[in-house]
Amino acid sequence: YLTRCILSSLEPMLISEANERFSTAWFTICQYYGEAHRSYHTLKHLEYMYTQAEKYGLISLQESNNFCHSLAIDFAIFFHDIIYDPKSKLNEQLSADLFKEYFEKYMPPTFVSTVVLFILATTNHMDNVSCDDDLKIFLDLDLSILGGTPLEYKNYAMQIRFEYNFVPEEVYCRERAKFLRNMLKGNIYRTSRIAEDKESQAHSNIEWECSILESGKLISDIS
Repeated sequence: YLTRCILSSLEPMLISEANERFSTAWFTICQYYGEAHRSYHTLKHLEYMYTQAEKYGLISLQESNNFCHSLAIDFAIFFHDIIYDPKSKLNEQLSADLFKEYFEKYMPPTFVSTVVLFILATTNHMDNVSCDDDLKIFLDLDLSILGGTPLEYKNYAMQIRFEYNFVPEEVYCRERAKFLRNMLKGNIYRTSRIAEDKESQAHSNIEWECSILESGKLISDIS
C-alpha cells in the first residue's frame, strides 16, 4: 500500500532516476521503521497518515499535477520519522539529512528544500502557526491520530509509553501531561477539513489522557 502511494506519485513525473533511488531507499525505510524500540513510530503511522489524506481528500494518490504539492508531502511522510530515538533531540535534523543523502542529487533544489522544511517543522508542531497550505496539510496528517476514535487514541498513548519505557513512571506522567496540556492551549489542526472533524475529539482525547496521567496512573492501568 505504501509503495503504491509513493510510486504512483513518482511515475507521472517521469523522474526515472528518483524513482530508482526510492526503490533503493525503500529497504532503508523499512529497516528504520521496523526497529525494535518503536511501537507507534512505525510504518503503520505512515499508513495511517495516508488513509487520513485519502479520507479528507487532502492529497491525491492518482494525480500529481503539482510537483511540490503532492510529492513534497509524500516524501515528508516517508522520511519525517525515519530516524527516531526517544532519547535524542536530533531526530528531525538527522531524518532530514538522510532524505538529502538519498535524493539531493536527484531532485530539484527547491523540492529538496521544501521536504527538508516539512521534516524539520515536526520538531515542534505548535510553533508553526503561520505556514503554507502544503505544510499545514502535512502537519495535520502527522497529528491526525490525536483526533482518532477513543480506542485509536488509547492504543496510541500506550504505544508512546512503550517507546519511553526508560523514563520512570512518575516522571513520565508529569512530563507527558505537561506536554499535552501545552497542546491544548491552541488549535491542534490548521486545515479546515480535519479541524471540523477532529479538533473537538482531539481535545477530548488529550483531556482524557491528562486526567489519568495527573492522577499518577498510566493508560495501561485503565481497563
